[in-house]
Amino acid sequence: MRLWHTIFAVFVVALILTAAREPAGRVAIIVFVTGSVELICGLTAVMMLFHTIGSLGHSRGFLESVQCVMATVLVTTVAAWMMLAMLTIGARMVERVV
Repeated sequence: MRLWHTIFAVFVVALILTAAREPAGRVAIIVFVTGSVELICGLTAVMMLFHTIGSLGHSRGFLESVQCVMATVLVTTVAAWMMLAMLTIGARMVERVV
């Protein structure tokens, strides 16, 4: 880690702590972090979905096809629940701040 990384990290932390003084700043920080986590979860889910659909094209038998379809359903379900949970956590945090 170089010196400018440390200076940048201190600058970012100072901005976050300055914004967290008021309730509007706290809400902005919570919304930004929640949105970032939602974006990461969504992109990861789409990449995993493409992987499972791609493996469906490579399956050779009926049982492998069923396994790939079940993996696709599992990826979609888990991703939806994770994103819903993160959204709920973010909303609860905003309720407590305001």
